[in-house]
Amino acid sequence: MERQPSIQTLHSANCSGPVILVADDSNDLLGLLKLGLSCHGFRVVTASNGQEALAKFEIEHFDLLLTDLCMPGVDGNTLAREVKKINGNIPVIALTAAPRLADGAFDSVVIKPFRMSSLVNLINDLLLR
Repeated sequence: MERQPSIQTLHSANCSGPVILVADDSNDLLGLLKLGLSCHGFRVVTASNGQEALAKFEIEHFDLLLTDLCMPGVDGNTLAREVKKINGNIPVIALTAAPRLADGAFDSVVIKPFRMSSLVNLINDLLLR
């Protein structure tokens, strides 16, 4: 059986991977996600809160949004709803320790702690839709 190429393989011919915006108020987690996702061929832009993420989203193209739910100011639910108003086709993933707080604006919810390989597989699945 022939194996389907991953999204990274599809983009590697263009020398640029999908661009992911990651919003979280934990600098440690932002660093971990940037390193881990970059190692899998994604270009990662980070924001330390929802307001900063929304500002970046309004001026730059992103293929996927990965956001924490509980952030000061603009929380993840509000960020997801606002991003979906701007681009209803962008996949949005909540990354949270409190999944019960996620509303219907998300394509998927990932519970902290998580495995990077599982997150990468989910991102690939959502981007290939």
